[in-house]
Amino acid sequence: MRNKVLFIGLDAAEPSLIEKWMNDGTLPNLNALFNQGQYIRIGNPDDFVPNPWITFLSGLDPGDHGIYHYINWDPKSLETRRILPDEIGVIPFWHNFIDNGPRTIAIDLPMTTEPDKMNGIEINGFANHEILVPFYTYPPGLESFIKSEFGSPYILPEKYGLHTGSELIKMKSQLIDLAGRLTALTKHFITSEQWDLFMVVFGETHRGGHKLWDQSGMVDGEDDDTKKAVSSALKEIYQQCDYSVGELIELAGENTTILVCSFHGMGTNTTRIEIFPEMLSRVTNTESDSVNATHYPTLSSALRNMIPISWRHNIKSRLPLDIQDSLTAYWRMGGIDWESTPAFSLVGDIYGLVRINLIGREAKGIVQPGEEYEYWLNMIEKGLRTFVDADTKRPVVSKFIRRDQYAAKGIRFENLPDLFVIWDETPSSHHREIISPDYGSIPWPTPYHAPDGRSGNHLPQGFLFAVGEDFPPEKSLPDISVQDITATIFNLLGLDIPSDMIGKSIV
Repeated sequence: MRNKVLFIGLDAAEPSLIEKWMNDGTLPNLNALFNQGQYIRIGNPDDFVPNPWITFLSGLDPGDHGIYHYINWDPKSLETRRILPDEIGVIPFWHNFIDNGPRTIAIDLPMTTEPDKMNGIEINGFANHEILVPFYTYPPGLESFIKSEFGSPYILPEKYGLHTGSELIKMKSQLIDLAGRLTALTKHFITSEQWDLFMVVFGETHRGGHKLWDQSGMVDGEDDDTKKAVSSALKEIYQQCDYSVGELIELAGENTTILVCSFHGMGTNTTRIEIFPEMLSRVTNTESDSVNATHYPTLSSALRNMIPISWRHNIKSRLPLDIQDSLTAYWRMGGIDWESTPAFSLVGDIYGLVRINLIGREAKGIVQPGEEYEYWLNMIEKGLRTFVDADTKRPVVSKFIRRDQYAAKGIRFENLPDLFVIWDETPSSHHREIISPDYGSIPWPTPYHAPDGRSGNHLPQGFLFAVGEDFPPEKSLPDISVQDITATIFNLLGLDIPSDMIGKSIV
């Protein structure tokens, strides 16, 4: 007999909102968990976890899994592309539960790929925030049953660009409906199947946080009633997810350990990735080193600036997934002259990601390892620090994290960016223009608004509710990381923690 574990993910749910809405009665089911067991934030505000789901499902250090985004860089072909299943290099830990291993049911776990074999059932792509591969089930015969009983899988497409108030209100309704359908599907399998480990992740808090955090992603001119409806939309999504958590826990059984968590949070969008390629290009263009110099945008930047972001997305969304990814990469980093480019920007959503064009690593590298490599990192950091908001004169960069500060030197260490640029905590939607005394001015694409319509973006802290005989209310939990949750699940299931996993069980 194994202990049973129910794991519920509220993807990118923000702990400060969870705590606020538990206290005022908005989230009664999560508040009940708080009173019955343990609650703690995962990580600390200075943590740096650019891809927490890969870290969770592998239990590895980023230097071992080497994945920082769903679109990764290939130094041999000098191209970016969506991670292919056979390139991830890590297997979700429950895929190794075969034969007499714990029977697992996994529904909508982010960043997973179809198993060759597992002891249990996996459904992915039913209502995720994002997917690596299209909807699948294991075993394959479940597709028709799921579609007939719970409706067709639906990944809510994300519009890049400013939204009308009616679009945001419709999005809220769609996300609440998706959470309800996912709950119904989960309730079926939680009661009709035998399981030792049951995992389900609600992505609605993720998309809702991006688009409904505040009104900086909304067009101007909306009436007060519309603004009021938009301002309450995110709370309504959290309420639906709280209701779903309560329903699932009620069906899980008395002797089940409950883990409800988020691996990263959400806050005001501070990213400057829309202009970051241009910032980096100016710093690394040594022929233009003063404010009086003429700065010519790259070809991809010029094309991007000519086509409104909403138009680009509308065109892109009608194309196959691989072509969409190629266009995303081109807008961000296309038109690079490899023979004269010492460093370039990788595709990302939160941080600025810098890759040095290194000899022996990139196919057309021009920078020597060692002293020259360090020279360019130092120069880039120094140059980027000179950019400030044109009105407040506040720097737009907070700090830098080099690869060896972030990850241990594992087998995929070289896959990671060389430098992560951490932005200032002020909202990027407050900008009109960014200026530098050395590199000139760069206009903000949508003054005083979030260019991609994302008013919210990720913060590094998540949270964990833990309820069960191992988590009495009087017990206090130690500080924990994402990998510790993976190790804890192994421990709760009575399994040895694999030697390559770096987490430690909190039980």
